[in-house]
Amino acid sequence: MTRTSTTADLFVVAIQDLLDATQAWIERSDALCGAFRKGKQSKRISYETAIHLAERLGDARARGPLNACREEEIEADARLEQLLVALAEAM
Repeated sequence: MTRTSTTADLFVVAIQDLLDATQAWIERSDALCGAFRKGKQSKRISYETAIHLAERLGDARARGPLNACREEEIEADARLEQLLVALAEAM
């Protein structure tokens, strides 16, 4: 009976170790995805700053291209968010 108890204990310990490792991996993945997304959002904010600066300086020619770049960043962030949600749901 002691051998069965020891085997069962080892099995439970192995499962707990696997769960702990999986949880740590998920936390690191979430942190990495969050950091990446924040970086993408900061790029969009930079475009918004440039747009406002162009408006203040009266440079109407710059607004069109800057707006287009900002819109691309908004769309890319929305797609990234969808992918991250799908990834999180798959885990």
